[in-house]
Amino acid sequence: MKITVNPPTEINSVTGEEQALADNQRVEYIGKPVVNEYAHGEADNLAYESFDRKPVLRDPAFQEDATAQDVLNYWRNGKQPTQDEMLHIQDEYTRTGDDQMARFLSYKMTGNTDELLPQDLEILGIEETVTDDPNVWSSQEIDHEILSTDDSNDYNPENAQRIANADLGESPEMIVVQKLAMDVCNGQMSRQEAFVRASNSGVDQRLLYAAYNRLADAMGGGKRSRDY
Repeated sequence: MKITVNPPTEINSVTGEEQALADNQRVEYIGKPVVNEYAHGEADNLAYESFDRKPVLRDPAFQEDATAQDVLNYWRNGKQPTQDEMLHIQDEYTRTGDDQMARFLSYKMTGNTDELLPQDLEILGIEETVTDDPNVWSSQEIDHEILSTDDSNDYNPENAQRIANADLGESPEMIVVQKLAMDVCNGQMSRQEAFVRASNSGVDQRLLYAAYNRLADAMGGGKRSRDY
């Protein structure tokens, strides 16, 4: 392919008139024709991938051979539901209208037992915590202790190590409270941040308060021996 890049005329510097260029004064470029060798691939359909993805449901409660105990263990395990689990349960509720399932899901997501009926509490193995025991901090007293008292001395790595060494069991509520208390003492978060994380852990709030009392007693800061 030949392209002439100079104009066919020029201005005479003496007369100021436009005059044609001689053919041998024009600059030409000769090149090969451009060939488009790009091959369009198939559409990747990424926009539709989410519609085709199968939910990941690994817990035994969601398997075809799940037993009643598997389902009960799922509601009791103290773990937050995954996104796929939550969507699956919501679909089941839409299909069956099972109000108890909806209450259990709300409890599992928030740890709040306010919506649970007495028979729900029995099924889930949730016992009422004692609030009128003079040797136990009430939920209101614990809230005040965490949210409203001076926290300037919370940073205490030595206390964090004592908490880590305390043998307080492996219940979900104790694991949550013990870990968050260690993080506060190590300066990784404030006690207010720990309070919010505990509330969002999916563990029953009454169990968390009971675990707080057990930890406080073990550290010498329970109501039985407040000064330490």
